[in-house]
Amino acid sequence: MRIIIASAACAIAIPLAGCGEGSAFDNGFRTSFRENAVNSCVTASRTAPNASRFDWQRLCGCAIDRYMNGKSSSDLRSANPEDPALRANAEQCALEQVNGAAGATPSGEEGNEAKPAG
Repeated sequence: MRIIIASAACAIAIPLAGCGEGSAFDNGFRTSFRENAVNSCVTASRTAPNASRFDWQRLCGCAIDRYMNGKSSSDLRSANPEDPALRANAEQCALEQVNGAAGATPSGEEGNEAKPAG
């Protein structure tokens, strides 16, 4: 009888252990959450003002990655698309994207240096 009870306890405990943070289920959920959130963000970007100004796939990926950082799967399951933290992450990623693009173009003294002869 004790063997049957121990076996039953193991049968219940093992699947539950496989659902925790870092498990295949958890990782699959996080991957799916990210993919769906980025796709929704990119789709919504079509109606954004100055839509052509950004690389939306990159911007949305950046914002979602920052939003997901430090959150458990349980937190993500109850995520609110109107969460101010998500908006703040998107704004920060947009600023970085604009500043990064501006930094790629030489200005001022940089880029105007004479080329050595030869």
